[in-house]
Amino acid sequence: MRFLFLSPIIKPMNTNGAELHLLINHFPVVGYPIVFIALAWGLFNRQNQIFLFGVYLSVLIWVSSFISYLTGEGAEDVLRELPDFNIDLIHQHEDTAFIALIVGGVAALLGLCLTPWFQNKVSFFKKASFERWGRLAVLGLILIVCVLFAVAARQGGVIRHSEIR
Repeated sequence: MRFLFLSPIIKPMNTNGAELHLLINHFPVVGYPIVFIALAWGLFNRQNQIFLFGVYLSVLIWVSSFISYLTGEGAEDVLRELPDFNIDLIHQHEDTAFIALIVGGVAALLGLCLTPWFQNKVSFFKKASFERWGRLAVLGLILIVCVLFAVAARQGGVIRHSEIR
C-alpha cells in the first residue's frame, strides 16, 4: 500500500506505436538546434570543449532520430485504422525524415573525426586544413538537418491535423 503512488511507473506502459513515435520524435526536432548553437558557439568563440560537446550531443541526438525513424512504422499501423488515413502524406513525412537521418549521421560521423580520439588514430584528421573545413562542414550539415527535421515535423503534424494542410 505504501508504494501505490509508484504504480504508474512500475506497471507496464500500454502505449501504441503512434504514442511511442510522438514521444521520441521531439528529441531530434529540439535537439539539433541545440547542437547547432553549441557547435557555432564553440567554433566562433574558439572554445574546443564546447564544440566537442556539440559533436557528442549530435551523436546522441542522431541515435534518438534513428529510434524515432524506427518507430514510424508502428505509428503508421495505428493510423491505417483511422478514417482519414492518407498514405501520400505519410510517405512524404517518412522520406524527409530519412534524408534528415542520413545527413545527421554524416554530420555526426564527420564530427567524430574531429575528436581527439580519432585525430590520434588517423593522422589525416590532425591536419589543420581538415579540422578547419571539417568544423565548418559539420556546422553547415547540422543547419541543413535542423531545416530537414523542421520540415519533417510539419509534415508529421499535417498527417493528423487537417487544419494546417
